Amino acid sequence: MKNMLDFKYESLDLEPEQVKALKKLSKIVGKKIPVLDERGLPAFGFKIKNNDVTGLWLYRCGLTKFPDIIFEFKELKELFLSYNLLSSIPNSIENLHLLKNLNLKWNFLITLPKSIGNLDSLQKLKLDSNKISHLPDSFGNLHSLEILKLRDNNLKTLPDSFKDFKTLKKLYLNKNLFEDLPDGITNLESLNLLNLENNKIKKLSMAMESLTSLHLLSLANNNLKNLMADIIEPINTLKSLRTLDFSHNLLKELPESIGNLKNLEILRLRGNELQSLPDSFKNLDSLISLDLSNNKFKIFPEEITKLTNLKRLFFEGNELKSLPESLSELKSLRKLFLEGNQLKMLPQSFGKLTSLQRAYLVNNQLNSLPESLGDLNSLKTLDLRNNNLKELPLSIYDLTSLQELDLRYNRFTTIPSSIWKLKGIKKYFLKLEGNPLDVKSKNVIAGGLKEIQKYSRERDQLKDLLKNIDN
Repeated sequence: MKNMLDFKYESLDLEPEQVKALKKLSKIVGKKIPVLDERGLPAFGFKIKNNDVTGLWLYRCGLTKFPDIIFEFKELKELFLSYNLLSSIPNSIENLHLLKNLNLKWNFLITLPKSIGNLDSLQKLKLDSNKISHLPDSFGNLHSLEILKLRDNNLKTLPDSFKDFKTLKKLYLNKNLFEDLPDGITNLESLNLLNLENNKIKKLSMAMESLTSLHLLSLANNNLKNLMADIIEPINTLKSLRTLDFSHNLLKELPESIGNLKNLEILRLRGNELQSLPDSFKNLDSLISLDLSNNKFKIFPEEITKLTNLKRLFFEGNELKSLPESLSELKSLRKLFLEGNQLKMLPQSFGKLTSLQRAYLVNNQLNSLPESLGDLNSLKTLDLRNNNLKELPLSIYDLTSLQELDLRYNRFTTIPSSIWKLKGIKKYFLKLEGNPLDVKSKNVIAGGLKEIQKYSRERDQLKDLLKNIDN
């Protein structure tokens, strides 16, 4: 439909009652509600299927009261009332018995009616960013519920009926007021994602061992000071766990028992106070992504070099002055983030990271780069901003896969020799600004990539000519 508003409701294949209801609803929201293409992304409007209104998207309509006229749409399966001013939901919500997807996020709800438990077809319920402080006991009657989002509310506890959620797969309780793991969740055998970020949790319960399907557990931004037995032991029983996030806590050390999480693939420990890793850390040989950024490491942990399946390593914002030669053992590494350390050089073995595609070495103190850099055949991005480099090793021109080279804010006084040989560099992705360049070089880089390549080639040709004359 070229113009979704260029139609009359009467022209739609709908029952007269639904046409009348749409007109009333348009008056309530203060504008005409367009019909949406079934294939398009949901936006403000409604959807029709089999001559019935099956979806309503009423975002940002300034609604202060739930429009009762919505109950005229008996076949409604999706209802989105997010970003409004609703402070309550009527008991009659239970009349929408076919509802599968209900989105009420970003309103002013304090509680929910008991009747919400009668929506036995409901699969997705989003209640983020309200002011909900408790949930009705009837909540556990939502036997079809698979996704529940309660982020950014005022919850401290959950009703006992939570244990009756047999189908719940994803539960978001982040940014609430929980101080302990809510008792109600320990029987959720189908749960595969549990987000408890930004609470006040200090310990976990051994009852977690019943969460046998859990793949992702996030406890970032809590009050965890250590991961001793009362924290890590319950997690060790979760054999399906693949992603674990302890970022932004107060952790100063990790227990040896963390090495028992042998199925773990993603581990995030960003923003803690770690200075070292336990010897058992090397047993986490399923890890493909490790984030240890913004801790207090002064020495690169050798235990990491044993993680031969590691593909992404985040180590920004620590206090490293050097890297070990054994870093080269990370044969699977594709992305390396080392911004904001104190590195003055890279090990000669750096070139053995042959799977490396992206290296971020911003804000260090690098004076030089090893010749072995040219062996990084897979490297696509090399970010060297804010270092002390004056020249590049000749081998860098062997980086045939390199597409982006950022040399801003170093100590180059002229455009690096032979840079035109980097044939793979894309337009706008060779960056030299912020260096103390001579006037000629500054004028050249202002002309962009082609001018830089032309100038570099001509300068090399002149050097070769002068060399031949001398001979």
